[in-house]
Amino acid sequence: MTSEQLIKKLFYLIAKGEDPSENVRELLRLGREFFKMDSAAYVRLFPSNVEGVHSPPLGNTKIRFEVRDTAEALQNNAPREKLGELLCILPVELGKPVLIPDLQNCDIPNLHQSELRNETGCYIGIPIYLDQVVSGTLCWRDAQPKEHGFPDMPDQFADTIGTWFSQKLQAYIDHRRLLEQKKSLASLVGTATRELDEKNAHLAAILNSSQQFMILILPNGTIVEANKTATMGVKLRHEEFVGMKIWDIPTIIDDFKASLRSREATERASAGETIRFQENLESVNGATLNIDASYTPVKGENGQVDFIVVEGRDITDRLEFERRIQETQKLESLGILAGGIAHDFNNLLTGIIGNANLLEMDMPKLSPYLPYVKSIETAAMKSAKLAKQMLAYSGRGHFFIEELNLNELIDESLHLLDLATSKQAVLKTNLHPELPLIDADASQIRQVMMNLVVNASEAIGRRSGLIAITTGVMFADTSYIRRLRLQTEIEAGQYVTLEVSDNGEGMDKETLQRIFEPFFSTKFTGRGLGLSAVMGIVRGHRGGIQVYSEPSKGTTVKILIPVKQTAALQPTPKSTAVASENRGTVLIIDDDETIRGIAGMMLNRLGFDIIQAEHGIEGLELLNANLDAVCLILLDLTMPKMDGEETFREIRNLHLPPPVVLMSGFSEQDTNDRFAGKGLAGFLAKPITVENLKLVIDKALKVDED
Repeated sequence: MTSEQLIKKLFYLIAKGEDPSENVRELLRLGREFFKMDSAAYVRLFPSNVEGVHSPPLGNTKIRFEVRDTAEALQNNAPREKLGELLCILPVELGKPVLIPDLQNCDIPNLHQSELRNETGCYIGIPIYLDQVVSGTLCWRDAQPKEHGFPDMPDQFADTIGTWFSQKLQAYIDHRRLLEQKKSLASLVGTATRELDEKNAHLAAILNSSQQFMILILPNGTIVEANKTATMGVKLRHEEFVGMKIWDIPTIIDDFKASLRSREATERASAGETIRFQENLESVNGATLNIDASYTPVKGENGQVDFIVVEGRDITDRLEFERRIQETQKLESLGILAGGIAHDFNNLLTGIIGNANLLEMDMPKLSPYLPYVKSIETAAMKSAKLAKQMLAYSGRGHFFIEELNLNELIDESLHLLDLATSKQAVLKTNLHPELPLIDADASQIRQVMMNLVVNASEAIGRRSGLIAITTGVMFADTSYIRRLRLQTEIEAGQYVTLEVSDNGEGMDKETLQRIFEPFFSTKFTGRGLGLSAVMGIVRGHRGGIQVYSEPSKGTTVKILIPVKQTAALQPTPKSTAVASENRGTVLIIDDDETIRGIAGMMLNRLGFDIIQAEHGIEGLELLNANLDAVCLILLDLTMPKMDGEETFREIRNLHLPPPVVLMSGFSEQDTNDRFAGKGLAGFLAKPITVENLKLVIDKALKVDED
């Protein structure tokens, strides 16, 4: 085949666009045939231009690729190696094909002629363009020189081969780069996907750990996402939950008003309004839930609402806690009111009872008016009992604390408790065999048991029933204490429990909320302060109350009393004052004129002189002026200007102060707690009687023969 025919065939192949691997193979074959070369072609590429390209798989064509640093190769002193490098770089530097028919008869730059003495053969080098830059050489090198030179038009043929080969190699490199970019992009996408998955997992963990439900809906109400709290609340799987309408959720669809409210909230939120409201729903378990719900619109870049975030919290426990706080505050307010009324009432009763006592002392035993005086005393003492109940309700009644075994107290009171029950009711006890001791007022605890048993008997009514009295011991932690009906100033710890249960008619929720209100009763009016007094007594003993009741199922009232503490109060120092046949001067410090007058007359009858002061400041002035004469001080606890506690501290700062007896209508236990170990000589409960006054004074002034 002539050179012209070979060139025509080459252009035919290029125009035909056959398989690249076949075209490359044919191209190189035509090149060898055209140039009459015996050896196969090879390619030299420069690393700076073709980094990462070593042996491009151009079909199944066998062609040797070399990627070498020519500058380093030129430092090699071996002539043959140096010649090969120079031959490869020469077409790149010239930017055109280099055809050398005879290596011994040529002029190669940077190579001395003597270095070609032993070299024979011919060489063809065609520049390769990659990215429009000369980046390598397509080479043929034979051992035999071409004595007659190369065929006609060798430069044109070489340019054509170089251009086409460069295009094929460029296509490969571009493909390789694309693959690398895809690989890099895939890596970036994978990394971004993993990071996004991690963030989504973190976000899902945060949302699913939230105690409030979160639901994402479309403006038409369709649920597109929800957290675990929302799905678990209605016992649906996530895939069941997503896709339904917000108003079709089981707890909502069963409530017509809730369904309408949900539709309305969705419509208003779709218009861009944020909605918040409280909803009462019935859970799948049948319990009533108080839900604080909100509908918040989420707008897109176009300003339109794309999604609505529905959030809700179960505030049932919070509302119940707030209700208990309000109930406690209400009862405390009523207790303060009752205590204040009882305190003032006791002061008034002191005037009535005291004058009646004095009148009785002055009347002949056969006087026809004596029965009237005793009737006055009896009525006044009954009134004093009512005041005592009011003080018990306030938690500040007169307590005489002693070490008690509750089981023994129940056994002693069982006969009276049995008499208080109806004939149709059976009284049964279930007493804990090893019950710890408690510090309590026996009479007050009896009153608690009596009130509870009477209430249980009335709940049973005329039908047959059972009343059970149960004792036990338990550790009450803070979570249990928070659920108590009465929990003022109660700490976690060991408690002795007293339960009174009946199988009577029980109470509904509305009644249960009011059972501790003064004078509240489901029976006829005027029932007194039964459970209110129980609450006050338990509060005074720093205990707690829990009530369980359902209509037609009966009631259980559980009382908690703290187990006896090992630490005891400090002993009261004995008075240094010495009385001589109960004669001397008594200083009365009280803001109530009636109390001062009655107490003064009673003390006169007992053989004492008196000095009176209206408040603590005046009392201290009189005491300092008559310190040697005063043998005893009667001190009121509640006074203006300077109260009894502050006055007592000032008295104790004096040298050899007279003994002090505190007067109060409140609890002796409360007084002992406030004045323990401070030298208080005695406590006188109001209303005052001559008999009680004499007993307290005799005890305070008794000379310690030791």
